[in-house]
Amino acid sequence: QMLWIFATLLAMGGHMLVEHPAPPKGPKRVSIFRLAITALLLKLPESQLKVVLQKDWGAPAVKPTGFLTLRAPTFISSMRRWMNPSASTTPAIGKAESGAFRTAVLKEYPPALSKGLAQCTLDSIKCQIRRGSLREFALSGLSDDLRSWCFDVANLVAEGSNMRPDYQG
Repeated sequence: QMLWIFATLLAMGGHMLVEHPAPPKGPKRVSIFRLAITALLLKLPESQLKVVLQKDWGAPAVKPTGFLTLRAPTFISSMRRWMNPSASTTPAIGKAESGAFRTAVLKEYPPALSKGLAQCTLDSIKCQIRRGSLREFALSGLSDDLRSWCFDVANLVAEGSNMRPDYQG
């Protein structure tokens, strides 16, 4: 579904970042980045696959994370502005001795990574404005129900808030 949205935004002149764990080392292991459609998208100059280590933005574990980018020419430089490396070398794979999933502490991005992604989005929009390729969007063009939903979502996002606990068994 995300790749369908990606392809639609490609055709419409949009911008997008698709996040997924970095491609695994084993060639037969499954990843969205190994799909035939992704390979086709990556042949286009507007799309790139970038892999970052979440620890470079303050995460308590390494966690390589992939981003399929669409029209994000400044992805790396935008992200670097917010780097806040941790010294962690702990991989986020499997379960800890306590039985908890090691990925549980990484279910939310560290604040610096979120800021880097926001910076990338802002910089990509600025780049499109400079090129004259940004299409206008107005909330007034949305249905009342969709506009109300957008405001509801925006009101749920708060600085320093946390998601609910994982229910991974």
